[in-house]
Parts: sequence; C-alpha cells; structure tokens
Amino acid sequence: MDIISKLPSELCGLVLEHLVLIEGFPRAVGLRLVSKWFEREITRAILATSVLLREKRTWYRYRCRDFWASNQLQHMILSDGGGDNYLISVIRHSVKTLLLESCQEPTLRGDEGAKYAVSLSEAAVFYFYGRRLLDILQYGKAANVETGISQTPDAALHILCAAAYVGHTQLVESLLKQGTDCNLKSDVFGRPLCLAAFRGNIDIVKLLLAAGAKPQAYLRRPDNFNWHSNPRMAMIDLPETPLQAAAYGGKDEIVKELMQPKYDIPLSGVDYNQAVICALRAGHVAIAERLIDGRDLSKQYPGINPDVFEWALIEACREGVPDSITMCLNRGASANSDSVEAVPCLSFAAVSGSEDAVRILLENGADPNKRARSTPLAKAASAGHLGVVKLLLEYGAERNKVPRMQWPVMKAAAGGHEQVVRYLVENGCLIVGDEKYKGYSWTFVGQKAYERALENGHTSVAEALLELGVKPDMSL
Repeated sequence: MDIISKLPSELCGLVLEHLVLIEGFPRAVGLRLVSKWFEREITRAILATSVLLREKRTWYRYRCRDFWASNQLQHMILSDGGGDNYLISVIRHSVKTLLLESCQEPTLRGDEGAKYAVSLSEAAVFYFYGRRLLDILQYGKAANVETGISQTPDAALHILCAAAYVGHTQLVESLLKQGTDCNLKSDVFGRPLCLAAFRGNIDIVKLLLAAGAKPQAYLRRPDNFNWHSNPRMAMIDLPETPLQAAAYGGKDEIVKELMQPKYDIPLSGVDYNQAVICALRAGHVAIAERLIDGRDLSKQYPGINPDVFEWALIEACREGVPDSITMCLNRGASANSDSVEAVPCLSFAAVSGSEDAVRILLENGADPNKRARSTPLAKAASAGHLGVVKLLLEYGAERNKVPRMQWPVMKAAAGGHEQVVRYLVENGCLIVGDEKYKGYSWTFVGQKAYERALENGHTSVAEALLELGVKPDMSL
C-alpha cells in the first residue's frame, strides 16, 4: 500500500480507481481504514468511478448511505459529470443564482460555490433520501422524479427552496414578492417551509408563513395522503411536515413557533406523534419532551399513543442514541420491541455500534438471543463492533447454536474483523470439532469462516483462523 502512495499523483489516482472497480464498494470502504491518506484517496476514487451507482444494493447496507449519496452528488456537480442530468442541472443553476445574488462570480470552482454545492446536495438527500437519489443520478428524471411538467432547471421554485435551505433571507423575500408560490413542491428539493424549518432559519420560516405557506403540508407525501388506511405505515422515520422537520433538525425555536395556536397545527394525531419520533430518532430528547408536554388532550386523537414510543425506540436504536432509548423505555416501550419487519431493537442497536445503547437495552431486559433471521451477536460481529460483541456475550448471547450461515465467527471473518474473530474463538465460538448442530459440524463452521475471509480478500483474518486451529476444506 505504501508503494501506491509514492507514485505520481495522476498515476496513483488511476491505480486506485482501477482497484475500486475491481474490488467493488465494500472492500474499497475497508481500504479507507488503512491510513488518513487512503481514506482521502479511496473516497475520491469511489466517487470518481461512480461505483455507488452500480452497487446500490451493496451500498444500501451501510449506515452512512446518505453521506455517500451526498458526496457522490457533490462530486458530479463540481466535476464535469452528469451534464445532462436534470437534478445536477437544477443544483448547478441554483448555486450560480445564489452566488450572483451574493455579488460573487457565478462559478462552482470557488470556495463559496463549493460550499453552496455541498449544502444543496445535502438538501437533495434530505428530500429524496440516499438510495432514491442514486437511482435518479443513474437513470435520470423521467424514471424516478415525481415532477411537475412546468419545472425547468431554472424554475423560480427551485431557487426559492435553495435560498430557504441556505438561509438567504433577502432572496426568499424577493422571490415571494415576485409571486413565486411557496406552497408548490420543487421536484428536487421539496417544499421551502420544510427546508427552512429543518435548517433552523427562523426568519425565513416566518416570511414563508406570512406569505401563506401551509404549515401542515407534506414534504414528500401527496397532499391527500390518508394515514387512516394504515397508520403504522404513516410512522416512517423521515420528516414530512415542517414541525417534524424542525424536531428532526433539533430546532427548538422553530418547534415553539409552529406550536403556536395561530398556525392551527393539531397538537395530537399521527403527524404530531411522528414529530416526537423524529426528535427522538435524532437524539433531541428536550424537544421530544416539549412536544409531549404540549400535546392537546382535547382533540380527537388525544395524547401520545403508548406504541409510539416503541416505534421511536426502533428509530433511536437504529441511530444508537442512548438518551432517546432511555426516554422511550421510561415511557413504557419494551426493550424487546420489534420493527415492522420483526427485527428486534437490540439488533439495530448492535449494528449501530453504540455500546451505551446496547447496554441500556440489555439492562432493561432485552433478550440477547431474540432474532429475526440473524442474531444481534452475528450483526455486531459482521459490523466489527468488538465492544458490542463483548457486551452481548457477557449477557448470555448464544455463540454457536444459531441459524445456518449466521455463525458470528463467520460473519466477523467475512467482514475482515480479525480482533472480533480472535475474541469470539477465545470466548467459546467453536471452529473445530465433529459435534454437529442442525447438520453442521464446528469444523464446517471454521471452514466457512476461512472461505469467507479469503473470498473477501481478508488474508490476515484467514491466517488468524489457521493459527486458531481451522482445518481448511482441501476439496475446494
């Protein structure tokens, strides 16, 4: 690896790009851990090759997927890529307009241009979420964007949304005076009020509300969305209303503003409950408490439903937010709650890598062996979270008698986590022996772990397994 870093910069870039294309996204992400230099250069190679667009299924398993989607979009905006892509054209035009309004040269190459490009890439990810945005970058507007036919890359509505997101109050005021409808939905950024609320731009929020922006309009859902048909599906983790966006962004001043009676936002019901979930998912416990304390018990849907805290607990576990998890448990949620897909919350916390989150759940009675398909231990091992692995074993997680192909030691080996592999074997994970469980011997488990390590290029892990006593299957 040191040899690569000593090559001329252009040749080094080509070598790393070729390496990324051969090895694919998962292994490229692993190479970023080698050094600070590799982290920077491999990230550049991932973005330059657009390998994300070809490996969306693999990429989607990573928790930082919005980070990668945003960076891919930024790269394409600031480089010569995606010139005919509608989404990129909208953001480029919006950046240039913001620069002109700030009396600066309208070029994306300068520091201000790059700053605006980063901000508007994040705004697009906030609206589309990562996976859908990559679909749009790959296939274009026609296949993926719910678009109004009249919206062109230079539409005033796009500029209004961009200005609301970055906090350009003067431009927002100018566009409103020109008659730009603040209740329409940009097919790239969504609604300006939600964007301003999420970013905490209180002056722009007040401007938009004074101009007639609807304080209950949805960011993504159709205006006639009916949650009565499936209220659980309404409880998604993405903010939809301005109040939810402000709660998710941790903008207490805007939450207080929107809760005022003059805006007539119902302080009960599914949308209000979702604001509580958004706050807890992002770790804003104080805002969640404000929303709960401010609820209107006189309305048709009084209070906060007890199961809201179970849904909030799942989202808090996904993000590994200990304070939010504690609040949900104190409000009656079960430490053994499941997601819609029947995945236990402990599994989400294990994947997040938050030892505090996992410990809180275990101390409150979470079953370390409860599973959907894979166990929490297997998920933590696969992600390489050694501290979480130690906690789960301490609380009695099963090491060996688990579903086929979900052996923790095999998962750790496949992910290239040598320390985890060694710890598991030293603490009871069997990789040698003729005794069988559900038709598979422990020797077979060790062989599978060895094979997966080699398949994914983790030679040091394979060597560690040999050192620990694995007997490779020589017939392969």
